[in-house]
Amino acid sequence: FLANNSPFDEISFSQFKDDIIKYWSFIERESYKELANLALYLFEICINIAS
Repeated sequence: FLANNSPFDEISFSQFKDDIIKYWSFIERESYKELANLALYLFEICINIAS
């Protein structure tokens, strides 16, 4: 974020067939670990609430 690099890349996201969990799991291994961990945590909460 501070380097002005956005982790939201439409081309990369489309490789995961619009599966947001797979996308953030992939991002987690790259240079956005903190952001990916937060996103995965929030999506897990949303999935648990919906089920």
